Amino acid sequence: MFKNLLKFAFLFMIGTAVFTTGCTKDDPLQEPEPVKNPPTIKLTGTSGLQLADTMLIQDASVYQVFDMVTAKGTGDLSLFTYYLDGTKVDFTDTTAFKINGSGASSNPISILDAAEKAGFTWEIWVNSPDDFSPHNYQFVIEDENGLKDTTSLVIQLEQPTSDLDFNSSGHKFFNNASPHDGGISLLTGESQSANTAKPDQPHIYDRGGDWDNKISPATSAMSPDYTTVLKSTSGVDFDSASFKADIQNIFDAGTEIPQGTKSDSFGEGAVFVAKVTDTNSDTYVLFRFDTIHNEAGINNDYYEISIKH
Repeated sequence: MFKNLLKFAFLFMIGTAVFTTGCTKDDPLQEPEPVKNPPTIKLTGTSGLQLADTMLIQDASVYQVFDMVTAKGTGDLSLFTYYLDGTKVDFTDTTAFKINGSGASSNPISILDAAEKAGFTWEIWVNSPDDFSPHNYQFVIEDENGLKDTTSLVIQLEQPTSDLDFNSSGHKFFNNASPHDGGISLLTGESQSANTAKPDQPHIYDRGGDWDNKISPATSAMSPDYTTVLKSTSGVDFDSASFKADIQNIFDAGTEIPQGTKSDSFGEGAVFVAKVTDTNSDTYVLFRFDTIHNEAGINNDYYEISIKH
């Protein structure tokens, strides 16, 4: 009897388990989340600049202007952020970034306009770099789902090869006994009279009375509107001086030839430096005697010089 009860209990347990298992409802299949497409952003412009392009510029004083085109993906557009060299730009200075010509005042910029939430084209103005290093300009668009897209470009100010205002050769500087009265303008390279009776405002004049190749700074009687400080140089490479600062440094290291004195006799290739001062400014001038044309018995002798300032 006891054995039969045990068998019955065992069979009841198995049946209950089978019934319970058979009556459990299967879990429905997990529905995959829909794919969310990110927004897009790109730069366009008259130069056709695109992602990762490098733009070389010559003028740091002007804005760089592009069209920025965005479009929504799945979600509406919500934020735009501007970075310079990886740092979010502070728009406290409203001239740092302009949209359609107007200064922006916050960064990031919330996209609030209903139409712009679907996409927009802005004409953006960014400040040019003021040094010669490459700078990364980065633009990020974000949607309401937190999805982002980024575009960027590198802008670099080209280092000039020269800032000289004047760099010219072949200027004739006649001797002091010639009909041209032996003076020259270091600013224009024009032959000018050093005769005080008819001053042309020369800056230097020839002092080689017997054509022994000597020069002096012009006196105030010859050139009343200018003061010229003339210096000789040593070991100067005329051709390598490409910037005004180069010439000023050469002047600072030169040896002055005072008013009323004259230089030592020199030959072809001699380099001199001068500071020409008028009422407004100083101009530092480097000049070289390229050739010396000495014609015996006549006074058409002249130097041919190169000038830069």
